Amino acid sequence: MRDRNKLRPEVLLKLEHLEKLAEENNINFIVTQTLRSQEEQAAYYAQGRLPLEVTNELRLKAKLGPLTNKENHRFVTKAKTVWDSFHAYGLAFDVAICDTYGKISWDTEGDWNSDGISDWVNLGNLGESIGLEWGGNWSSFRDLPHFQYRMGNTIASLRVKNEKNIL
Repeated sequence: MRDRNKLRPEVLLKLEHLEKLAEENNINFIVTQTLRSQEEQAAYYAQGRLPLEVTNELRLKAKLGPLTNKENHRFVTKAKTVWDSFHAYGLAFDVAICDTYGKISWDTEGDWNSDGISDWVNLGNLGESIGLEWGGNWSSFRDLPHFQYRMGNTIASLRVKNEKNIL
């Protein structure tokens, strides 16, 4: 889901601030994911782990487009269930960088604003400067498109809050 209004209000404000900073730095990006369903999470978790046919069957259930065999060799999440991800709680969003023509690019070295720094790294640094956690700095699983705003929460604390309906 890409509906930014599904984000927690505090996270939406951070996203809007990031968009403003990115514009000032000539970095173009789009939001590709906000709140995530269990079906979407299962499909993303399958990617890189299960055979292409199984992955695409899960993607079909989640209303996502099919992958090629090459695309199915890349892990995109380590969260097995949606409740293992900050996306489930409206505290995370994913982005895609766009090149100078407005086309999505996954080139991690792309420097379309010509400042000598990869636009991915540049955007990650901007996000962190306003209090977002950027997945590109994770050591165990780099996730360049991912930003989250924990607000002092852990996945364990969010699960408890969710079970008690106090989110």
